[in-house]
Amino acid sequence: MIYLFLVLGLVSADDNWAIILNSSKFWFNYRHTVNALMMYQTLKRYGFSDERIILMLPENIPCHPRNNYPAQIYNGNSPENLYGGNVQVDYKYKDLTPEAITNLLTGRHPPGTPLSKQLRTGPNSKVFFYMNGHGGDSFLKIQDTLVFRNIDLAAAIKEMHLKGRYGEMLIVLDTCQAFSMFNYIDMPNVHAVASSLSHQMAKSFGSDFELGLSTSDHFSFYFHEFFRGKSLKAVEQLNLATVIDKLPRRLIKADIGYKSQSPSASVKLVDYMSSKRQPKAFPSINYKIASVEPFNWEIK
Repeated sequence: MIYLFLVLGLVSADDNWAIILNSSKFWFNYRHTVNALMMYQTLKRYGFSDERIILMLPENIPCHPRNNYPAQIYNGNSPENLYGGNVQVDYKYKDLTPEAITNLLTGRHPPGTPLSKQLRTGPNSKVFFYMNGHGGDSFLKIQDTLVFRNIDLAAAIKEMHLKGRYGEMLIVLDTCQAFSMFNYIDMPNVHAVASSLSHQMAKSFGSDFELGLSTSDHFSFYFHEFFRGKSLKAVEQLNLATVIDKLPRRLIKADIGYKSQSPSASVKLVDYMSSKRQPKAFPSINYKIASVEPFNWEIK
């Protein structure tokens, strides 16, 4: 079994960037938009500004005609509207393609590309890259008909390394057979986390009677809930090993995979998921998590 370790350490976040990618369109993939927006809202609360987040959503699910909660979106277990506030989507509809992802990572944009669609990173940047959607052996589906392959991801990251476009990068991927997307990644200071191993499926989580569909995926839901209510000071204590210990197979319904040249315990989550730019406090929202298994959120 390959274990995944996610860690967080306190560093200067003046050059922190994030890419949040939902690769799925269509109403029945509601949960993938939820997953992306949960991650987006977490980063915003820990101080990220929209200028440093590239948000990629192929379809406007919150305003979909089948949505019984117009302009709102929920993870099914919290009263928080994930589409609340000023949500800035940078890539949507036809803008989101495999080529667009590659260009974003490598900086090879067509002339006239707005700065809001560019990852303006350098050799000291810390990059957090979250992806979710439908996938298979060695690929991630993009908008149902296209694919972003593991060799495409590896080639883009290698080019980033050669161009000095990152100092360290944390990649978190939630999809079926997620670990297969990391087969060719071997660049230094790239830490890759997968929600499932190469032969495993990712599992949807929760349901909403009014919407008639699942509202999240097991890994993304519990990964997000791990941070709910925690101050930035509390997050500084976390490392990848701690997170993995708290996200066992009985919750995720798959085995978490980790690949890096660095020990998992040396990768600090707070380095990638926070900014010192006025982090916001988490709202005080109490609700019961619908889980058969008891889950202890306390950090010891």
